[in-house]
Amino acid sequence: MKAFLVLALTSIGCQSPESDNPPAPDYADITLRYTADAYMQSCRWSGNDWNGVAALSVTLEHRLSGVSARELPAAGTCVSGLALYAEESLPSGDDFSASDTTPRYETPEFEGPITRIVPGLWHDRPFPSGERCGKLNASVGAGIGLIDTGDYPALSTPPPGDWESASFDGVPFDDATPLVFGQTGEIAWDTSGWSGGFIQIQQRFAGEVRDTVTCTPVGSSFTLDEEVWSVANDKILADSIVLYVVMTNADIVANVTEKRDALVETRAIFPLQP
Repeated sequence: MKAFLVLALTSIGCQSPESDNPPAPDYADITLRYTADAYMQSCRWSGNDWNGVAALSVTLEHRLSGVSARELPAAGTCVSGLALYAEESLPSGDDFSASDTTPRYETPEFEGPITRIVPGLWHDRPFPSGERCGKLNASVGAGIGLIDTGDYPALSTPPPGDWESASFDGVPFDDATPLVFGQTGEIAWDTSGWSGGFIQIQQRFAGEVRDTVTCTPVGSSFTLDEEVWSVANDKILADSIVLYVVMTNADIVANVTEKRDALVETRAIFPLQP
């Protein structure tokens, strides 16, 4: 089992603090989590530039044992080994009581079934193509709906905020060179309408995540330096390093069934990657 490391960001901190992140939700009574992830990219067309959605994914988790373990670190800290994408860690939970239940998602543009991966975990990509560049409000709308769960009423993820830019040492993410282990620099972003966010560095081999470092910043910039890399495992066999800047909006829907709660969240993910 990986050691759990915490790094206080006193010297590497995030500059330009705006406000403290809200307290983490109470996970004690959550039995269902439904997440919509919008993967961002820079878009250019006919002389216009904007940040659009390259791909959208939806993930449904029911009674998973690892729900509380995926809480974000406290603001201003980094941790090692945190898995924030259920489709990567493949935790097991419980299916719904009706064996033939097929949950479905609803976006402003698409509607369809969510694929069962393992008991208690469903995942799908409504449009996986990198050719898309729809704006967040067009692709996600007021949130991504969840229907036909059988045990639960219809739910929806929260509305997204806005995302204007993301850069590494002043270079837009899409134009920056791939990260290498130990590389330092300044990450900055311009967003609004989000309640929280995090940064995650993933070391990968053949596309598989081998190691993560997750930091909860304060403000709209973050210094990637030697102290952050000291939290990472430098012995991992990796052929690429992916850095995500992620903005989040999350709500707890109380007493949806059996006096249990559902966590619904919308995340916008801007990758700096090969």
